[in-house]
Amino acid sequence: MLQLSDEARFIIIQQFTDETVPNGTVIHPKKKEKKKGSLTKEIQQLIHDYTELEIEIDLAPYEEAEKFLRKLAVGEPYNEFINSLLRPYMS
Repeated sequence: MLQLSDEARFIIIQQFTDETVPNGTVIHPKKKEKKKGSLTKEIQQLIHDYTELEIEIDLAPYEEAEKFLRKLAVGEPYNEFINSLLRPYMS
């Protein structure tokens, strides 16, 4: 399996969290079914927005996450990866 840094994993996890929960990381029930294409586009949009707004942030983990998702096969490999990533945060 492809390797992914902790920072890139965290960026992916953030795309599934429920922003309305003040304490801790909780996965939003509707977001946990997010498809690979949607997730990749969200991360691409973040990279674009941060670049456009000239926000001083290290984009390398975002680019790593996007590249990882592009290489990850659709279907079972993607589902297994996302489930393993989100399992600790699901109630």
